Amino acid sequence: MTQFEDGGTACTDDAGNTYTLCPTDLFIDFKGWRFRAPFHCMYCAVEVSPQQWAFSRSCGGCDVSDSHTARLSIFDGRIFSGPRELIDPKDSHFLAEERFLDPKDAEKFPVRNPAKPAIFPPSAQRRGQPLP
Repeated sequence: MTQFEDGGTACTDDAGNTYTLCPTDLFIDFKGWRFRAPFHCMYCAVEVSPQQWAFSRSCGGCDVSDSHTARLSIFDGRIFSGPRELIDPKDSHFLAEERFLDPKDAEKFPVRNPAKPAIFPPSAQRRGQPLP
């Protein structure tokens, strides 16, 4: 996240691309908490855009259950979370404070479905040509 002189922030995706200007007063209320930028995927802790977080609270890979970065199962009660503040402890779907993990600690959890190396059939390696 990059801070600008006007107080806004430019958020970046997990590939390092700047995608939007996040106003400093941007927040999303969810299950008794007010979340602020930077927004992180709740399962793998990568930074996601505010629009993506508002839609599913996860990155694209975790959203479709084929993530090569997910560190927590969808059945795990713990979730990664960036800045937040308690707004309604009586929310009917309230999340307890103990469930939140700091995104900086993501490396402590192993990746559940690491990417596998691509295996090309022998016909793809004809005459010493480079693979596509």
